[in-house]
Amino acid sequence: MDFLVELKKITRENIDEVLALKVSAEQDNFVEDTARSLAKAWVYKNTAFPFAIYIQNTIVGFAKTGETTDTALEMKLIISEKMTK
Repeated sequence: MDFLVELKKITRENIDEVLALKVSAEQDNFVEDTARSLAKAWVYKNTAFPFAIYIQNTIVGFAKTGETTDTALEMKLIISEKMTK
């Protein structure tokens, strides 16, 4: 089975979907939530780039890449708990 995976910009139309993403309880302590990641991306808007991850027009995750501190290049990936079951 083939899946089309798309990275989409965070917009007014999909922000609520992005903020609703949750990881499994086992992963919760290891992953920063999307609201915090989006806040950091906004502060570092010239060097951080957040995206919603979709498979066949269904949101399945969140990715952020770029610099969100003064010293580190960062990559964040959150996959919805719905996709890990």
